[in-house]
Amino acid sequence: MRISIRFVYTIVFFAIIATDTEFIQMGIVVDKIVISLGMATSILFYDKLTPFLRWWFFVLIAYSFFSIMESYYYYRTFFMYMHVFSKFMVYYLAFWVYGFYKRFDRITIEDIVLIICVSFFIAAATVNRGAFSIAAFSINQRMFASSSVLTLVIPVLYFFNKYFATRKIFFLGALLVILAFILFLQHRTVWVTTALALLINFVFMSKARVKVDGFSLIPIVIIGVFMSMTVTVYILSDREIMERISHSVEQIANPFGDDKDDEGSTTEWRYMQWTSYWPFVEQNFLFGMRLKGFELPVQFYNHNGVQAFEDGSGHHFHSYYMDRLFYQGILSFILFMLPAYGYLFYHFFSKKELSIEQLVLFCFCVACIFYGFSYINPFYYFGIMGYSLLKMEQDYTYTEN
Repeated sequence: MRISIRFVYTIVFFAIIATDTEFIQMGIVVDKIVISLGMATSILFYDKLTPFLRWWFFVLIAYSFFSIMESYYYYRTFFMYMHVFSKFMVYYLAFWVYGFYKRFDRITIEDIVLIICVSFFIAAATVNRGAFSIAAFSINQRMFASSSVLTLVIPVLYFFNKYFATRKIFFLGALLVILAFILFLQHRTVWVTTALALLINFVFMSKARVKVDGFSLIPIVIIGVFMSMTVTVYILSDREIMERISHSVEQIANPFGDDKDDEGSTTEWRYMQWTSYWPFVEQNFLFGMRLKGFELPVQFYNHNGVQAFEDGSGHHFHSYYMDRLFYQGILSFILFMLPAYGYLFYHFFSKKELSIEQLVLFCFCVACIFYGFSYINPFYYFGIMGYSLLKMEQDYTYTEN
């Protein structure tokens, strides 16, 4: 009997996912280890990079060297304020994951979906059991961080495409269950990100030979009508739930509105943070404040006039773009966003046919562009981007069974 050891090759991807908050809540704190490991070992896979990726990697190394020397020049230590260094160190995760899986191409989207789902449900059954109570919903108590819920977008896209490709009820059921979790956990940014990912998927699903027809819609209509009636009756019977849903929808429609009455919301709070720090971004637009930015006193105050955070703890930005513009300036987009998405889009639109895996990864990465406006993209995002770049390079041709 042969025993498959393919699961061994999922370790790197699992390590990437393990940097998320849900693992930290479970006492598994490996984010700094994984980032350091990615930075140290990515050079081992340099020979696996395409010419474009090699140039990109070289630019990143040059920037890293400059940052280390700048730290030594001003502080006589190579790594002053690791918080600032982590802003570019996470970029190496993309090259690490890309190179590793180009060398050991032994996992699939099914493995990734399994890792994400198992991790989420373990967290739900252990440290976040109270997240699914009606009380938590009515008071908007979010026990899962938005980054943890964001991982579920990948299973949503996968089950969505698999259902319409195979018309198996199992995939439809799994899709509805995961969507229910996303809705119940009330991260409005993830709601919109999920909707955007599904919309992009719907537009391009024909490239993966996935079709929506009347026959495949029948189960969705039947289940949808039944669930809608059940949920509607339940919601109408509970005033607190009605008010919570109404408030969430209202804030999506009015993202810069006044939400002082909602302790669980960060809508207006986030807007005030943008306006507080934008003058410093303008003054350091090209290269950012870098290490000096960490030393800058916190410029953001709560409604009662109290400083939002302690000085020397970082500025705790709630936007990936504000975070990178503040610390690295417009150069941050040259270091990661521009080459990553340029490479992704080039390979996506140059292909006539896609696999479901390629479609899922593309839609997730593109939808994360929106997510970055409201939150800092999690560490695992950079690893998934590296894996997506690898898969997008590969040619896929459908064969008749």
